[in-house]
Amino acid sequence: MKICVVNITRILDEHMPGMEEMVRTITGRVTAPGTEIFVRAPKTGPTSQFEKMADFRNPYFCHLIVNQVIECIAEADEEGFDAFVVNCFDDPGVRQARSFARGLVFGLCEPTFGYAAQLGGRLGGLVPSLPGQVAFVENQVRDFGFWDRFIANGVRADEGDTAKDYAAALSKPSIMSERLLRQSANMVDEGAEAIVSACGGIGMLFELAGIYALEHRGQQIPIVNPLSIAVKTAENSVLFQKSLGMPLFERNRARADFARYRNEWGLPDMSRRTE
Repeated sequence: MKICVVNITRILDEHMPGMEEMVRTITGRVTAPGTEIFVRAPKTGPTSQFEKMADFRNPYFCHLIVNQVIECIAEADEEGFDAFVVNCFDDPGVRQARSFARGLVFGLCEPTFGYAAQLGGRLGGLVPSLPGQVAFVENQVRDFGFWDRFIANGVRADEGDTAKDYAAALSKPSIMSERLLRQSANMVDEGAEAIVSACGGIGMLFELAGIYALEHRGQQIPIVNPLSIAVKTAENSVLFQKSLGMPLFERNRARADFARYRNEWGLPDMSRRTE
């Protein structure tokens, strides 16, 4: 099985091996033998710039990101991947890509909420300290039907400066993890039975540090990190489809329309791969 993890911004060629190693380290803890993980990224646009993380709440910037993610999946779909996982909790381009991709398409948000709801009756979530981020994730919680499962004020922003600290925290996770775990403990005291890393970046930080649980007041509280959950969900879904004949995400998947739309808009032909 081949699963493609899709970055939402361009990755410099010299940085791609490191990104692939990091993703494979995280996902290799949960994938079955024989499942191969690959990373693809847009070929144009900005690279990730931590000091500009607030751009991800700008509607026009997000429009550009969605377009790039869709084009990345359209091209990668010619390589025969069984599934795609868009590595961002915003799930950019997921709904659109499901309308044409042959491989199954997942984001981080929906699988993570779904799995967390199996681990605890009441949930809490951690997000970066960006303007509008709490409200954005609260809307995701509502959209996916999990609002009643969260404690009061259950989506909380990093108490520190995420944009300032994140790059350094990738090599020294304690720069951020200590305060995030303290906030998690506060939510447990208020009734949370599982904590969701409601951000791909925070989730990767915890996963690189091997943080999947919080020990608090004699309890082990699950910390649900999105990338490993989403990749395992994708892997299981491919198995369900192939072993049980269970159709997934077939709605609106008209390859003829996909080819016609691209032709009418003057976009590159993506029909090299045979059905």
